[in-house]
Amino acid sequence: MNRDQGDLRVNSSEHFRIHKEVFKKIKEECKKHKNVIVDTHAFLTKKEGFYPGLPLFALEELKPDVIVALEYRPEDILKRREKDVKELDRKRSAALTIEGVKLEYDVQRGYLFAASAMVGCTVKLLQRFEPEKHVFEHTEKNAEELLELFE
Repeated sequence: MNRDQGDLRVNSSEHFRIHKEVFKKIKEECKKHKNVIVDTHAFLTKKEGFYPGLPLFALEELKPDVIVALEYRPEDILKRREKDVKELDRKRSAALTIEGVKLEYDVQRGYLFAASAMVGCTVKLLQRFEPEKHVFEHTEKNAEELLELFE
């Protein structure tokens, strides 16, 4: 079974239980450090629909100061996903059309701004809609902007 099939087969109540355990462990790890970045998805695509990546119990555990979302050109996202399907033989639960990627951005923003409102933190959108001029340009820009958050 591949990763996406596993995500789709786990029912929502079981996923909720696992998710809760994971965020409790993340909270304990975060206590050991001053500045922490938690890399997660804003949502997961389940057979029942979209599931929040940061539900209220996760937000209550993490108490984020800022939520950062990375956004890239939908064409680039689609190209990477198509490569995953072709080269890695992944069965994607994520959208495989430009319109689907745009919908996912809307879903992501909705979840993140709702999360922000629930815990009183800010949302920072790092949008990279221009093509890269050199390899890792977007990564470098993202790293610089993330570091500024800790100053």
